[in-house]
Amino acid sequence: ARATLHGCPLWRRTISVAASKHQTIQMRHGAAAGDGGGDDAYLSGEYGGSPLNRFRGPSASNASPIHPSRLLHVASVPSDMTQAELTELFSSHGPVSRVKFLTPKAHDESRPQRSDRKMALLELPSVQDAAEAICSLHNFEVNGTRLRVSFSSSSLSN
Repeated sequence: ARATLHGCPLWRRTISVAASKHQTIQMRHGAAAGDGGGDDAYLSGEYGGSPLNRFRGPSASNASPIHPSRLLHVASVPSDMTQAELTELFSSHGPVSRVKFLTPKAHDESRPQRSDRKMALLELPSVQDAAEAICSLHNFEVNGTRLRVSFSSSSLSN
């Protein structure tokens, strides 16, 4: 995060990421993971062994950092959402110059492909606008589905 996000613009300011002077992180009393003691108990969960951790497992050597860019990857787009609706949703963070819906590839024939979800690439005018869109719209609910928004390492070719 330090190398990727340090210096990234966000809300007309620049993000500054540095190492913490603290050696450990201590949650307030009653908020530890698993004890049901607080709304923020999920903050102390251990995700290192998760299958979703892209820096562990057999494909870890292929994982490279995705740097902030004007191009966003939007996943879990409801199947009934149109390009115009997606453009309108993101346009509050700057004019959307291009949108392209993607068709997911079937990686495993034993797993049925989910046809009820779409993915899209979306280009905003600046990295700052893209970072603001991620902060505002990641996990945003649309038609009962939560959008997943992140910077994209793909290219948006016609």
